[in-house]
Amino acid sequence: MVSYGSGLPGGIFLPILSLGAVIGAAYAVLMGDIGWLPRAYEMNLIIFAMAGYFAGIGKAPFTAILLITEMVGNLTNLMAMAVLSLVAYVVVDLLVGPDL
Repeated sequence: MVSYGSGLPGGIFLPILSLGAVIGAAYAVLMGDIGWLPRAYEMNLIIFAMAGYFAGIGKAPFTAILLITEMVGNLTNLMAMAVLSLVAYVVVDLLVGPDL
């Protein structure tokens, strides 16, 4: 109720998207600290992690792509999100993840 009633983009998916963003941010900071990723790309990893986590958990890759694209507000990362979401979906399917 809190997620849906807050009025924020994402609605009922806000907890999944938040967890994906936290995972992406932690990974981006780790990669930046060891020097493998320029700091300019941290936001991209957050966006990709949100899309991949949603596609894997929700088993809805196209919904993940469209929702994150709508939230971000531009089409710059559309192809990368599409590939990442489809890979996340296939990996969950190959590992026999739970069906929702």
